[in-house]
Parts: sequence; C-alpha cells; structure tokens
Amino acid sequence: MGAPELRALKLLWEREDDRVLGCALASRAGDKTDLVIISGDHAFLTRAGAQGFATYCLDDKYKLPSTQDPVDAENKRLKARISELEASLPKLELTFADGTKGLIVCEGPQITNAAARMNRTRHAATTERTCFQGRMARSSGGS
Repeated sequence: MGAPELRALKLLWEREDDRVLGCALASRAGDKTDLVIISGDHAFLTRAGAQGFATYCLDDKYKLPSTQDPVDAENKRLKARISELEASLPKLELTFADGTKGLIVCEGPQITNAAARMNRTRHAATTERTCFQGRMARSSGGS
C-alpha cells in the first residue's frame, strides 16, 4: 500500500505503525471486522485503537526470549579478558632521589681535560637541558 492509499485511510506513510495498519487493512480488503492488532508495543496499540482497530497487548509469557548476537557476546568476552590482563600488569613508576620523575640526558663529546670537565659541570643543567630538548624535538618530528 502506497502513500496515496494510506492518506485515503487517514494514515501517514511517514509513520511505520501506519504502514503496518495499512497492510493489515489491505489484507482484509479494508474491512476491520474480526481484525485484531496484537503487539507488545503500547504506542503502536494506542495508534491502532485511535484508528478504530481492536487491539490486544501481548502478555510477556508469549514473547520470545531475547538472544544475544554471537559477535556481541564474543566482543564482550574479549573486552573482559583485555581488562583482566591490563589489571594484572604492574603499575611502574620511576622517581629519582631528588623527587623528580624525569631525567635529562645529553649525548655530547667526551671531555678529557679536567678544567673543561669542571666548567662543564658548572653549566651542566643548562647545557644538558638545551641539548636534550633539541634532540627530542628533532626525533619527535617537532622543530
């Protein structure tokens, strides 16, 4: 039954419930006598009743038990297993003696002269930080 036929029966094509009611009427050549709409959908039954159909709400004992999709069941099982494995991993945390959680590392030329070594020690924090940040930016694709 198309949209024009449904409109003639005061039903709307845009409403799926109305299309079902239209099919029921079409199967009975438009006669609602002895035609009962049975459903568990209360909104559908209300719409059918408003259109003059006899309605009956299906009792829950007659409904089929819902079955879980095998793919959904497998996904649920796998997600539970992933959570279980992740929970069993140790939570490692590294903290240095000074309380910091990071270490600045700089790769540079070997210093053999004792005076140069002392000079380097004095400026180590600045030099190493600059050196480390520069290498990190290049290795991570930054500028």
